[in-house]
Amino acid sequence: MALISLGGGENIHVSPAALTWGLISGLTYSLYYLYGKLFFGRYSAAGLYALALPIGAAGLLPFTAFSPKTAGAWLTLLGIAVLSTYLAYLAYSAGLRYLSAARASVIASLEPVLAGGMALLLFGERPGVLALVGALGVLGATLLLSGSGTGDQPPQPLRSLTAFLGRPPTRR
Repeated sequence: MALISLGGGENIHVSPAALTWGLISGLTYSLYYLYGKLFFGRYSAAGLYALALPIGAAGLLPFTAFSPKTAGAWLTLLGIAVLSTYLAYLAYSAGLRYLSAARASVIASLEPVLAGGMALLLFGERPGVLALVGALGVLGATLLLSGSGTGDQPPQPLRSLTAFLGRPPTRR
């Protein structure tokens, strides 16, 4: 993640404040994995989000500048709230039923890689070499940990890769 964040590139400028807020965001998001695994077994995801999301929004109020919004801005905010927040968290909570918190957090680390890809497509940001190396590291870790990894066989992506390369998968 550090390589992705600090890798630089064309049209990319990371300020100390942006880096600090990004690290704080990552820390609080990682706590969500631990608490999510603990509470999703006891309570419904919809009930937890009905409590957690408004509390999180209230925590942002001191940093919010209120001003009149256009209809398009309200639609954008609604889309962010429903698609990028509520539905994304519901999908995450469903995944936690089947994955360990550690595995889920590694797979979710694809988010900055995907965000970088969207920044490239939407804003023309060109990542530097270190950022690309970091993105490849995240992709590799995600592939290794996204397979089943049970029994004496390597996870499915590793078995597929070794089969593609013509080598039989090794036993652990």
